[in-house]
Amino acid sequence: MRSSLESDPPLPAPHSLGGQDRIQSNAMVVKDRIGVPVPAALLDELLELSDFRRAYEVDGMAPSEFADFGAARTTLRQQFLDAEAQLDALVRDVIVPAT
Repeated sequence: MRSSLESDPPLPAPHSLGGQDRIQSNAMVVKDRIGVPVPAALLDELLELSDFRRAYEVDGMAPSEFADFGAARTTLRQQFLDAEAQLDALVRDVIVPAT
């Protein structure tokens, strides 16, 4: 008797899906900017926005407020959940191919 692992088709390598090759072949120069401070004038302008202040300031919001914070909710709904649905579809297609 064969195990299900022996009969399952192999998963495609992530780079074979096309996106990684496209990213690595572009001519964009990538600079490490995580340590570069935001210009003070720009930060002052952003701090005029109440939602930015809430997200930026250490005491801007309580941890319990985060899940209902507009920007966090939008990112979760539009990006994370959509990416999860796309991954689910990919796994489904690999496990149960259409042909």
